Amino acid sequence: RMNEEITKRAYTAAYDGLQKDLAMAITQFKNARTAVDGYEQRYLKTAETINVTANRKLAAGTINYLEWVQLMNQVISTRNGYAEAIKNFNEAVIQLHYLTNKK
Repeated sequence: RMNEEITKRAYTAAYDGLQKDLAMAITQFKNARTAVDGYEQRYLKTAETINVTANRKLAAGTINYLEWVQLMNQVISTRNGYAEAIKNFNEAVIQLHYLTNKK
């Protein structure tokens, strides 16, 4: 009888822990998806516009090299942020798969 109660409590604790981990993984997934969407819908387009405009202005001589480098740093920073967002999204997906396929 005592072993049965211990086993039941261990099962309940493990189940509750898994539910908590799953809820946290779902939240991380949603946040990561929102970040990726933001980059894909807004930030990357803005970065591309900055890239094209800066290159044209440098070629035309309306900005100097230092200004161009500063603008390219913004573009690179945005693209790095997108790569980080994709990495976080992929990790969230992996975690969800792991938790939902756990036996």
